[in-house]
Amino acid sequence: MSSLVGNQEEARLVHFENRLPDVFGPDYLGFTPLKDTVDPDRPVTSLDQLYVQASSLHPLLQHFVIKWASGSNGMFAYKSRAEGASSENSYVNTFESWKMAKIRFGREDSAEGVKWAKIKGPGRAFEKVLRSYGGDTSRLLDLCRQSIVFEAVSDLEQCLGMIAADTDVKILRIKNRLSEKLSGKNSCGYRDLLINLRIPTEETSALGLDTHVCEVQLILKGFAELKTLTGHRRYVQYRNTKGE
Repeated sequence: MSSLVGNQEEARLVHFENRLPDVFGPDYLGFTPLKDTVDPDRPVTSLDQLYVQASSLHPLLQHFVIKWASGSNGMFAYKSRAEGASSENSYVNTFESWKMAKIRFGREDSAEGVKWAKIKGPGRAFEKVLRSYGGDTSRLLDLCRQSIVFEAVSDLEQCLGMIAADTDVKILRIKNRLSEKLSGKNSCGYRDLLINLRIPTEETSALGLDTHVCEVQLILKGFAELKTLTGHRRYVQYRNTKGE
């Protein structure tokens, strides 16, 4: 009897192994997903799913902001060792173009190089979903995000035009907090321009990433310089007071 059961289990295993090439990917579904297609009746409810998508898109979004910044005099936050400093821990925070940045992709724990925006932390993500979105996970649109810094409004405008013309991305929303029509009371005078977009390419569609929404911040250098550690702490205190 035990020999018969063992043979049956082995047969099932062999059958499964033979089917492995067929059970992965779109072929297993029996249909081909439509690129950049969102079902409004099936919103994302899993924060884990959003984090898997955001982690996968993180390097791709870096590629896009490098392209857009390089064509519009854009810069990135940059940290370098202070010249003539006696201490190894003496660094300065500046902004550099991609061309001038000597250390572009360092380790995440590295003190020097381009300071890429990290994926939003789980603690803040949970907080935002509960405080601002009433528990609706699908409204969280800034897990995967990057920033580009500009000296002039004309350069920022040029970058916005490049993003709008890029056929590999789809803009869903632009929040123009530079507009004179928008009161600065709610942001304590802070100004920037936020773009929520998708990257619906053939590759992202095949990986199930084409419907994930990323955020790109276009910000003037004067405001970016205010985003120091102490400045961010004050913002967090203000945000907590408002319950956002």
